Amino acid sequence: MKKKLLAIFICLVMVAGLLPTVAFAAENYNLYVNGEQFTSEKLSIACGEGTASYDPNTKTLTLNNATITNGGKSDESPKYGIRVVGDTDLTIKLSGTNSITLDNGGGIFADGSSDNYNIIGAGKLTIDVKWVALYTLNGNISISEGAELDIRSALGGGIISYNKGRISIDGAKVAVSSYYTAASAKELEVKNNSEVVLSASADQFNAAYMGDETARAKLKLSTPRWKQQAIIPLCLPRAI
Repeated sequence: MKKKLLAIFICLVMVAGLLPTVAFAAENYNLYVNGEQFTSEKLSIACGEGTASYDPNTKTLTLNNATITNGGKSDESPKYGIRVVGDTDLTIKLSGTNSITLDNGGGIFADGSSDNYNIIGAGKLTIDVKWVALYTLNGNISISEGAELDIRSALGGGIISYNKGRISIDGAKVAVSSYYTAASAKELEVKNNSEVVLSASADQFNAAYMGDETARAKLKLSTPRWKQQAIIPLCLPRAI
């Protein structure tokens, strides 16, 4: 009896070995960096000598001495060094010295209905691009925890919340030199000894613009280190 059971077991093992292996497709995440898409099987992307790694559970992208020179999605023009597709928040954590450089592209771009950026960390990010540097269609942008941003846009805007969300700079260092408006949102708050320099070079464009379709805006400054330069330095349609 034991020999019979053993023979049956061996046969089952042999049959199982002949069955095709079930392949589970990798889950694609709506985040592209340096021309590549993150998936459940690829959570780290080489960026020069550094890396970009993504944690889908916390929606955190960590840049560790990353040098980003490619844009991606491949079917878009212009291309952006970091591209968020669909509705998702994103925390960008800076470690070391990082850069996005695209001669004919842009920096960071999201066009979903609720995309918020939270840029944190004691590292630095330099964005040197032709078009818009940091853009969300409908979300808020927060820069905090010692993050340092140095932004240059040759023919685009700087930090943009297009449908007039909020930009908050809290204990960070931000310098923006752009062609169009350097910072555009409904509300702009600068606090906790942040260092902020905004400049726009195009005629009739503001270094900072705050307002929405109701012409209501808010500017809150609680830091002594604030500087803006432009033909029209600051536009506040109606302060509240």
